[in-house]
Amino acid sequence: MSKNTVLEPIELFSFCPRCGSKEIEPHEENTAIKCKSCGFIYFFNASGSVIVIVQNDNGELLVTKRAYEPFKGKLDLPGGFIMPGERAEDALVREVKEELNVEAYDPEFCFTLANKYPYSGLFVHTIDLVFKAKVRDLSVIKAADDVSEYAFIKPELLKPEDFGMDSVRKAVVDLILNKS
Repeated sequence: MSKNTVLEPIELFSFCPRCGSKEIEPHEENTAIKCKSCGFIYFFNASGSVIVIVQNDNGELLVTKRAYEPFKGKLDLPGGFIMPGERAEDALVREVKEELNVEAYDPEFCFTLANKYPYSGLFVHTIDLVFKAKVRDLSVIKAADDVSEYAFIKPELLKPEDFGMDSVRKAVVDLILNKS
């Protein structure tokens, strides 16, 4: 396997995680593995994440630039993974604070998008919850965590191909560029 190979989760299992048997097989259209020895079934469920659309009073979109792989140097939107036991709305507030040092509030759920996030040689399947939100006190905004830069960009200057992740690109196109 080359360094740049990205695998589906099912391709990483050689043994049953419960009993250690090598008698495992794909199950449920490759969304799970099943052990022939003990009957254990392990499903590869999607991880939850949030994408946050923030626009300033001039209608410009707050975009970030990714500091690390995957998609280092590409445009992104604030957001990230939902932690176990965390509500999506709380993840939205946490991620915006971690990445930009500002407080998000008044989240408005828009829609969901399926995504495949390549990380550490594995595709992490995600269900991305897209929200619009407002932020307080832009005077304290600064790039942090996995964000190298941020900017407010006029919608007419946005180029979908500049965004690294498919789901973020789709969110920008659907909510910003295809507005009626």
